Amino acid sequence: MLLYKLMTKEDYQNIMHTLSENVSEGIYIVSSDGMSLLYNKSMSKLEEMKPEDVIGKNLNEVQSNIPDGESTLIRALKFKNKTNNCNQTYINHYGKEITTINTTIPVLNKENEVIAAIEIA
Repeated sequence: MLLYKLMTKEDYQNIMHTLSENVSEGIYIVSSDGMSLLYNKSMSKLEEMKPEDVIGKNLNEVQSNIPDGESTLIRALKFKNKTNNCNQTYINHYGKEITTINTTIPVLNKENEVIAAIEIA
């Protein structure tokens, strides 16, 4: 944690961007209110969706074909549920059936409140 305090916010953002764009796993991060914050190249390839159709949009808009009860991201945001290696089949934004294996993790602050959810596919 000491290293983080010595970096600028921009340096930290550059590190996170470089990491997310150079791993083979798909990464999708949404804020506590469901706003799409990060959608990397690997996730774009897996889900066959363009990042510009995801980033800055609400999860319910992006994943409108996934019922709330089946969405691991919504369960992470609402109930702090972590899901490991969950096989999900759903229809993407363009009407194409997609199947992925996802691990979804709620991100908590020091007050134990959900601030985001991360999906790794």
